[in-house]
Formats: sequence, C-alpha cells, structure tokens
Amino acid sequence: MKILHVISSLNKNDGGLPEFVKNLAIQQNKNGNIANIITTHDLLKDDNFIKKKLKNFKVYSFERNFFKNINYSGKFKKFIDKNLSKYDLIHIHGLYRFPTTYAAYKAFKKKIPYIISPHGSLDPYLYKQSKKNIILKRIWEFLFEFPLLKRSNAIHSTCKAEQKKILKYNFKRKIFITKLFISDLFFKKKIFKINKEK
Repeated sequence: MKILHVISSLNKNDGGLPEFVKNLAIQQNKNGNIANIITTHDLLKDDNFIKKKLKNFKVYSFERNFFKNINYSGKFKKFIDKNLSKYDLIHIHGLYRFPTTYAAYKAFKKKIPYIISPHGSLDPYLYKQSKKNIILKRIWEFLFEFPLLKRSNAIHSTCKAEQKKILKYNFKRKIFITKLFISDLFFKKKIFKINKEK
C-alpha cells in the first residue's frame, strides 16, 4: 500500500505530533508499505530534522508563502494536485491549516480514501484557550473541516476520551482508536533530514 501522511509542519517545536508522524511512516515502510510525508516549512525556522535512509521513503516539504498563519504553500498545492492520485490512502494529521484541509478536499474530489487524525484539535477545551480567533475558527469549521470530516473514510482517535468528544459532533463516520507509540528510533541518534522543495 502507498500511503501519504499530510501534516502542516514537522517543526520539533510543535510538540510530539511531528515525531509521531515520522515514526509512524518509518514503521510502515519497515512493514513493507510505501509511506511518504508531505508538509510545509518556514525557511528560517525549520532546519532541525533527522535523516533515515529507507527504501522508497520520502519527505516532501514546501516553503510557505503568504497566509503563513495557516501554512499556505503554492508549491504544496501544486504537488497535491499532480501527485495525490499516486497514493492508495491519505492520512491527514491535524486540522485548521491549509495543507491538511486542502489534501483532504482533493482526496475527496479524486475519490481517494482518506482518514483524519484530529490529535485533540476538536476538544472543546481548546475553544476557551484561543478566544481571539474563535469566529474565524467557526467559519473554517463550517466551510471546510466539518464537511471533510463527515466525508472521510474514518476518523482516528488516540484514546476513548477523545473518541467520546468526537462522537458528540455526530460526523457519522467510523471512529477507531489507535494509541500513539514511540518507536525505537526515539531512543537512537536522530539521523533524518527533509528534502526541502523550493
């Protein structure tokens, strides 16, 4: 199976999600799949990555343009338009950013199976933490995120507590639980580097 993981950023300052996505793709490749990652980067900030040589494993990272607060990249968009059909499954990690939203939209349009891992971004607690952009967030949800979640092939939850919170939205999609893991790579010297596309 050929899998494309979509994440808006692999910057190590974004917490554990970038490490999880990299480790997941590496393990999937070790298990005989072809799993690649596509993301965006800020040229001045995102240089701290590790390189791991695996057959067929590629990380595509495209520089962000205008609308950097939503991680917009014109070259990311062109890559998705041209290459998405080469994959059997699209795995979306996170919400509320252009890369993840656009990839889910194109997967739906091209009838390519896609799953979405919100990674806690649908937790009502977060609304209380970011009140200044709440109206924009609600508009984005109404126009993009909720319709794409409703059309997804499945939604990935990391625990029962997150699953219960997602169920309240009534997306009427299978919500499966798979816990996050830490691979042996976490304990080894990091040797993985991203090929940045200009």
